[in-house]
Amino acid sequence: MGRRCVGSGDERRLRSPSARWHYREWNEKAAGFVGHGGLGTARAGEQLRPVLAEVKVATVRTQVLLSKYSGRALFTDPEAWSPSAEQEAALAAMLREVVAWSRALRTVRVGAAV
Repeated sequence: MGRRCVGSGDERRLRSPSARWHYREWNEKAAGFVGHGGLGTARAGEQLRPVLAEVKVATVRTQVLLSKYSGRALFTDPEAWSPSAEQEAALAAMLREVVAWSRALRTVRVGAAV
């Protein structure tokens, strides 16, 4: 993840464990988690929550979990893969939460800059 992913916008993409922290640029932002892989996917997101809290990032509750057990095509043939209805619903809910928190935190950032 490079500096271009972090800046004045409202949303961020975070790829762990290779994230480089730019403390002030992460302040008062919102984040959601999309996990992919095995059974530890949800735990990975939960372990990042307190880390992100330390850099003043508000995380949303909804997560999108992409399992290698139930969605094998995602990992073997990504072009042929399509998300389940549950995954699409979780993604839509998570994005709504991230956008809502991002808008609310914008006022905090503006107030802090004054």
